Amino acid sequence: MRRRLLTFAALTGVLLTGLTTAQATGRDSDVTRAFQATDRSTAWKLVQRVPLKFPTYHPQGIALVGDLIFLSSVEVLEAPVKYPVPVDGYDRTPGKGIGHVVLNSSTDKPWSQYFCCMVIGNSEFVRRNPIATKRALRALLKATDLCATEPMRTAQFLVDKGYVQNRDYALQTLSDVPYGKWRDYNSEDSVRFFALRLREVGMVKSSPQKLIAQGTDWRFLNELKRELKA
Repeated sequence: MRRRLLTFAALTGVLLTGLTTAQATGRDSDVTRAFQATDRSTAWKLVQRVPLKFPTYHPQGIALVGDLIFLSSVEVLEAPVKYPVPVDGYDRTPGKGIGHVVLNSSTDKPWSQYFCCMVIGNSEFVRRNPIATKRALRALLKATDLCATEPMRTAQFLVDKGYVQNRDYALQTLSDVPYGKWRDYNSEDSVRFFALRLREVGMVKSSPQKLIAQGTDWRFLNELKRELKA
């Protein structure tokens, strides 16, 4: 599938009141130190080949997590050319290319079955300011609904405010992302799913059950689901 714009926008939904995952690991492993010492002169040694059974074009980045491969890629049609002197803050032309969707987390399972993003709040602030917390979350969810019900108006707003330059690209993104599904997803299942993934790669030590028990508060979201009926 070819698209000239590949943007994954955030669906709002989970209210985390603790920063348990931020306690993840302060480990200073050999891998961490090796990457910190990496520069343009670093010599790389090929240790393994992993065949990918699809066109990869010009990979921009790749990461292996368990049996999953995360890859970003673009098909280069016109390489950037360096300017003699910077132009409008840029030192080269943008070039031309086509982005290829390898995996779309908004449509491909299992990722599409869960919230992709969270709303995080300081636990003490949330405890002392429940009204302000709920108002902030309400504003985010109403904005999410607006993206789902009036994508053209939202796209024009983004252009008028200078956040994006191309209204058609913005409209495509708004139309592709399932903003209207925030009432359907299960917040606790989402935290559990991603906590398991993070635990598998060693980024968090706590169990999903502990993270959910100590770091989440669904009261505001559940109340707003009832208030902001479709």
